Parts: sequence; C-alpha cells; structure tokens
Amino acid sequence: ADHILWLTGLDGKGVITIKDGKFIDIRTQWLKAIEDFTVRVIYDEGPITWLGGSFGLIRAEKSARDPAFELKPSVFIRKALNLSDRRSIYFTFASDASGVIKPLTYSYRLLGFQREWSEWKSDGRKEYSRLPYGKYCFEVKARDCFGHESGSKTVFFDVPWPFYLKWYAWCLYCLAFVYLIFLFFRWRTRKLLKEKARLETVVQQRTHEIRLQRDEIRGKSQQLEHTLTELSKAQDDLIRQEKMATVGKLTKGLVDRILNPLNYIGNFAELSRGLTEEAKQLIYAQQQCRSLENYSELIEILNLLADNLSKVSGHSVNTTRILKAMEEILKEKVCLLTPVSLNELCRKEIEMLNNYFVMEIQESQILMSFKPLSEDMIIEADERQLGRALLSILNNGIKALLKKSVDNAFIPELSLELTSFGSEVQIVIRDNGIGIEDTILDKIFDPFFTTRTTAEAAGVGLYLTREVILNHKGKISVRSEKGMCTEFTVILPCKQDK
Repeated sequence: ADHILWLTGLDGKGVITIKDGKFIDIRTQWLKAIEDFTVRVIYDEGPITWLGGSFGLIRAEKSARDPAFELKPSVFIRKALNLSDRRSIYFTFASDASGVIKPLTYSYRLLGFQREWSEWKSDGRKEYSRLPYGKYCFEVKARDCFGHESGSKTVFFDVPWPFYLKWYAWCLYCLAFVYLIFLFFRWRTRKLLKEKARLETVVQQRTHEIRLQRDEIRGKSQQLEHTLTELSKAQDDLIRQEKMATVGKLTKGLVDRILNPLNYIGNFAELSRGLTEEAKQLIYAQQQCRSLENYSELIEILNLLADNLSKVSGHSVNTTRILKAMEEILKEKVCLLTPVSLNELCRKEIEMLNNYFVMEIQESQILMSFKPLSEDMIIEADERQLGRALLSILNNGIKALLKKSVDNAFIPELSLELTSFGSEVQIVIRDNGIGIEDTILDKIFDPFFTTRTTAEAAGVGLYLTREVILNHKGKISVRSEKGMCTEFTVILPCKQDK
C-alpha cells in the first residue's frame, strides 16, 4: 500500500527501504540493528513487516514504539588505573544502551597523544603504556545497535616528571659538567706545559741536525744538477738518434719499394725502343718485297711493343701509389675529437665494405656478422680517421678470405664484435682466411711492408691504422694462425685527455 521497496546488500546482509526513489530514514536507522545479519525473506503486510533468516524471525510493527530505539545512549568511565611504572594507564568504560541484538561499540582518543578518534570497537577497555611526560585528556563515546552516538566523557590526568628530570636536577647536572670541564682543562694545561718544555729541547737538537743535513743536501743537490744536465744532453742525443733511425728505416723501405718499379720502367722502355727500331726496318723491307712472312713478324713485334708499354704504364701507376702512400705517412695526423656513437660507426663501416665488395661477397658466400654493444657507448674520437682504420682491417680480412676461397672449400666468415670494460671499449675483428705467418707477424705494422705484389698494395695500411689507434691513446694487437684465422684487437678509451 505504501509502495515501499525493500532491498538487501549484494551479500544478502543488511536491509534498506526506498520510497519514491528516496531512502526512508527512520526505517533505515532502526534496520541498522540487523545490518550484519543475512536476510533471506522479507514480507511486508503494511503496518507489520516480517524479516527471516538463519537468525530466526523478526516481527517489525510500524505503530509500535521501542524504548530502546528512542533512548539516546550514555557512556560511563567505570575505572581509570595508574599501573606500576606511572607512565601506563588502564581505562574501562560502559554504556546504558541496549546490546541485545547487536553489541555496543566505543570510540576513544587521548588528547595530547592521539588527536583522531579511534575506530568503533566492542571492547570496553583501553590501555596506554609508556606515555611521555605531560598532561592528557581521555575521551570516550558509545554507539548503540541503531547507530545512535552518545556524548563523550572525559578524564583529565597527567604523567609527572621524575625528580631527576626536573629543572633543579638539570641545573646540578650543568654545574657538575662545568666543573669537570674546568678540571680537564687544568690537567690539560699542565700536561701541555711539560710537553712544551720537552719539545723545545727536541727542537734545538733537531735544528742542529737539520743544519748539518742542509749543508750535506746542498752539496748533493749541486752534484744532482750537474748529473741532470748531462742526462738531458744524453736524452737529446738518444731522441735524435731514434729519429734518425726511424727516418733511415722509412727511407730504406721507400727505396726498396720504388727501385723495382723504376727498374721495370727502364728495362721495358729500352726493350720497347729496340723493338721500335726493328719494326721500322721490317716496314721498310716490306715496302720493297711485300713479304707476307715479314708482315706477320712485324705484327708480333708491334704486339710485344704494346704489351711492354702497358707494363711501363702499370709500374708507373705503382710508383705513383707508393709515392702517395709516402706522402700519407709523412702527413701530420691531428685528431679532431668529437662525440661518436661506436655502434653506429662500426655499422656504417660494415655497410661501406658490403657495398664495395658486393660481388665478391655474393660469389664467395662470405658470412658477415656484427655484434654491437647492448647499450650504445659514446666515445671521443676522430670519426673519419677511426673509420678508415677499421675499414682497412676489414678490407684486409675480405681479401684474405677471397684468397683462401680460391683453393679451399670452406665457409668464409668475417666478424666484428664490440665489448665495453668500464672506461674502455674493445673492438675485435676476426676472419678465418689465409692467416699470417709467425715469422712476419711482428713486421706487419712496419711502413711499406706487405706480402702482396706492388700492383696490389703499397704496404702502409696497417702502419697508418696503428698510428691512428695510438693517436687515440689506444692499443692494437694481432693474433693469427697460418691457414686458419686472423684476429685484430683494438682497445680505445672512452674519453681522451685534452
């Protein structure tokens, strides 16, 4: 008749009433008494409502007046005990409200120690232990099963300071401390005076000894200056001799490399001149007798002449290459240091190598592998010079693989691996090509030393590579097994000393 909607929670607990889309406050409030019960059946007869569940059957009549519902609860502090240590206190409290359907709950706080009210609990006891010294106010309030809250009850108490922490005790402490400091400084002053007298005696003795040592050191210093002067002269001589030896070694290499092409040029030029004279004579004879045999011989001579002239041109090119290599060696190497991504630099050089030897790599099925750093590292380096140095080593690896693949059936591999060690990075370039003989392994970094012909190389690639690495304050080493593999290891610092 009243069109009231009765609902329970999703878990079946508690009951609320809604009429015309709004909560009915009075019903909702007295239904708080069973908000923790699981309601299975609700039957509304208008003035009487029946609620059933595992708790039994409840009959609610609208016109009936429940004194327990209308009674506003009160709270009482029954007992407050000070425990043995005088900093712990124990409270018990109770309420006159009905707790038949649902237990009473209490909330409390201790001003001076706890400003917020505690959660609602059914326990009517509270103990505070080891409270700081000071004044406190304990407050408690109760709540009945219908949600009615009582007013708060208060108890004032204090935890007194012990006598040894009161102001006059602290004054005594300060006086005692000042007296101890006075005694300490008096004892310290006497000790310092005795130490001063002893030190004055020691200083006089040491002063005499130091004067004697000073005179002795002065004499030795003059001798040392003379020795250093002689040593400086000897060092200058050694440096000059080393420079002369280096220039001599470089000059000898240049002479050895340039002399052979020049000899070829002279020899083939002389032969070409003789063949030319002979060809002229045969041409004159052919004009008179028209001999077919002489004509064929003339053609053969002219072919030899053309071949000799091509050799002259080839050796001339070789001579030019060697001279350019010499110019590159003598050129001043200045590193323009910039931040460089090592992963990106190595990747770019490998791509350049793939583009340059694209046909050879495809025909020989060379496997190229690159293992970059897991976390890219920025180093200070001259990107152009360092890139050319790494490309020179990679280029030698490709050529070693191509030479071996001519006479052997194997899987050619060329790899570049990067590893970081704190402030240094390591670059390892490895190939399984023809390898390097042990007898020449210590000579491969010498200028103009090469195992290839003059037409193939000038012998300065590895020398320039080592110079670039040394200019970057790095190290380069090589390990090789003849016919098996060659491995170059380059170690570079991440930052350069300016």
